[in-house]
Formats: sequence, structure tokens, C-alpha cells
Amino acid sequence: NEFTIGWDKDKKKGVPFKKKKEKGNVKHPEWVKWASRGPCCDIGEVVRSPTVEGYRNKNEFTIGFGLDGKPEVGFRYGRFAEGFKGVGCADQCPNIPEVALQAARCVKDFIVGHQSLECWGMDNHTGVWRQ
Repeated sequence: NEFTIGWDKDKKKGVPFKKKKEKGNVKHPEWVKWASRGPCCDIGEVVRSPTVEGYRNKNEFTIGFGLDGKPEVGFRYGRFAEGFKGVGCADQCPNIPEVALQAARCVKDFIVGHQSLECWGMDNHTGVWRQ
């Protein structure tokens, strides 16, 4: 306890060395003032990439149930908070690389072959496979 600062202080009164921040009392580091002046160099025009399909290098697929009620690996159709629960296959997304789509298909085939391990059910928070 002797290594924890303020361990012996009354928690309701607060630790005495803590102070509230007051407006106008904050001193910004020098680099913040410098950065607020604008860019440090000329900014060129946007250069179009020659790769327009399969360029996405990070893919997080959702594992859930499709609109037909069968297991699916892909992307959710919308936000769960707005009532969207279905997951759609990502095969028609042109920005997903083929190797990622193959991995999603392999996971789906595995899940379908192991029906005892259910997909995650967002309604009742049950199941195994989620993402």
C-alpha cells in the first residue's frame, strides 16, 4: 500500500494533490501551435491507384445467420441497433481480395460441417462463432 499514492486518503474527499483543470489554464506544447498553422509541406493532388479491385488488406468478416436462417460468413446488412441481424456473403464485394473470400468460404464450410457449434445469436447472446 505504501507504493500506491493516496492509499490512506479519504476517497470521498478526493486525493488532495488532484486539481481540476480550469479553462484557459492549459498550456499546449509548442508542436501543437506549430501544427495549427497548416501543412508543413505542399500537398499534391490525389493519385489514382492502378488497383481498383481486391485491394483491401484488412478484412473482418462477421459470422452469423443469413436472411435464410443458415450460417453465413461475410458482412452484416446493417446495424443491429436498427434491427438488422442478417449476415450476407461477401463474394460480390469487389474490394475484397480472392484469398480473403476463400478463407471466408473455408470458415463457412467448417461451421456448416460442425452444426453442434452454433453461430453467435445476437438476440439471445448464445453460440460460439462470432467473427
